[in-house]
Amino acid sequence: MEILEGIAKIKSNIDEISNILNQILSDNQEINNNKSIIENSRIKIFEKQYKITFDNAELKLNGRVYETFKYMYEKRPNIASREELLKNVWEYSFYNVNDIRTVDVLITRMRKIIRKTTDFEIIKTKKQVGYYIEID
Repeated sequence: MEILEGIAKIKSNIDEISNILNQILSDNQEINNNKSIIENSRIKIFEKQYKITFDNAELKLNGRVYETFKYMYEKRPNIASREELLKNVWEYSFYNVNDIRTVDVLITRMRKIIRKTTDFEIIKTKKQVGYYIEID
């Protein structure tokens, strides 16, 4: 009888340890899913979900638009030239004038998407140089 009680106690302890480990893993998974770059109280970039919020409202950016915004945000306050965006976001090693105009079109699209969420002009242009993000 004592052996059965001992086995039951060990099983109970194992179940308790298992529950604790599952909770730790669950908490860790939640932290990883919500991983974000928070450099400014107004912008949050959730890398795992490809999600960006501005003043807690989601900016519906996806694909190359999301990657371009993220690159420019991480580069703040520096300016990203069109060539730099092509090289680092598009991963082009060679590009022509049409490719450079593609960046302009993408930035225009990004601005339109952002304007659906806020009137605040986040994307700025430095004429003949490139683009940058200004939040403050």
